[in-house]
Amino acid sequence: MADFGMAIMTQEYAKQAAKEAEKQQQIDKAVQQDCLDAINKVANDIVSVYPDISEIVTTHLGLENDPQTRRFLEFVATATSFASMKFVERLRNIPELVGSIKRLLIEMMKEIKEFSDIANELQDLIHCFIKLVVNTKQNMTLVMAPLQESIDHMEIIADALSPNSDKSLENRDKEDIELALQGMSCGIEKLLQLARTSKQESSNLDEKINVMKKNIQEKRIVVEGRLEIAKCAPWLEAAGGGFAGFLVGDALVAGPILGSAGAIIIGGIAFPPVLAIIAAALVGGALVGSIVYLVKKLWARHNRKALAYLNEVLKLLVKLSDANLYFCNYMARAEAGASKILNETSQIQRTITTGSERYRKINARICTEAIQSTNEMITCIKEIVQIDMSEWSSSSAVLSFASSSSKAESSIKAIKN
Repeated sequence: MADFGMAIMTQEYAKQAAKEAEKQQQIDKAVQQDCLDAINKVANDIVSVYPDISEIVTTHLGLENDPQTRRFLEFVATATSFASMKFVERLRNIPELVGSIKRLLIEMMKEIKEFSDIANELQDLIHCFIKLVVNTKQNMTLVMAPLQESIDHMEIIADALSPNSDKSLENRDKEDIELALQGMSCGIEKLLQLARTSKQESSNLDEKINVMKKNIQEKRIVVEGRLEIAKCAPWLEAAGGGFAGFLVGDALVAGPILGSAGAIIIGGIAFPPVLAIIAAALVGGALVGSIVYLVKKLWARHNRKALAYLNEVLKLLVKLSDANLYFCNYMARAEAGASKILNETSQIQRTITTGSERYRKINARICTEAIQSTNEMITCIKEIVQIDMSEWSSSSAVLSFASSSSKAESSIKAIKN
């Protein structure tokens, strides 16, 4: 009786095992068929939209030679080929698909490093501008005292040349005038040299700013083109939706949540841990999400952030350019004013020895004009010295862009690994 009972139990276990095996086969077939349907739908959408992507590449300046766009289109081509394969072939070609994605991620990481270099370059330009203005302000402050003295000298000259005076210029008067002109010319020449040097440095800085602005504008056009490609790829959204429909229960996972010793089994095929996440992404969207949707999401988000970053950098460059132009205009005023004063004093020096009453009146008028020009110059210098540099002394905005890029780079590294 015991043997008979054992035989009955064995038969029951065998029947139960056969039912479970048949049920598993049905599940595997259903999973495979659903996956085929989803991938085939995506494949058709890829083929239909690919010409639109090619048109965007040819119409947007810089996209044809953009490594990141090239890597993305390589991923598109790989995904198209992958989708046209049979199910088992697709699973075996997952490493190729993963490779195309990794190459795209590497280009994105390179661009993040490029953004860090852009931040450093902008930082250098700002520091150069700050140094230029601060040094000029200090030197202008040193010139103020000689300019004030030059007014005293010119007042002496004006008094000696006064048309109201009925006395002719004596040798002593001429010596006083000559000494006054020499003292005045010394201070004005220092100011003129300072204004010319600062103006030239400001002009050189403006050239560097314009070069960087041009590079940023070209880069922005490329990023805008990438976003156009992302918008022109609805099949990526379809892929995400199609693959995300598969439940974790449809794929049997061995090991603790795809741990180091785990493997995923789909349709009777076991994948090692290296490919487990990718395979799960293709047929177990609820587990880690669709790999195709992930690429679209990551790439589009990266380029949206890139565009926002480039726009902010461009705003700062425009602001820096305006501030530098404002400063350069001050230097031009200082240069023009100093040149005018030197011309006026030079004219007096050339004619001071003549005894002509006519030249005496002319020189008196020129001297009065020189005093006025010098006062205007002093006012200009005071305005230069009072230029507010507090907003440029803090570079927190530029540094925040760099730190944001570092966070993005860490995220991409985590995904890539």
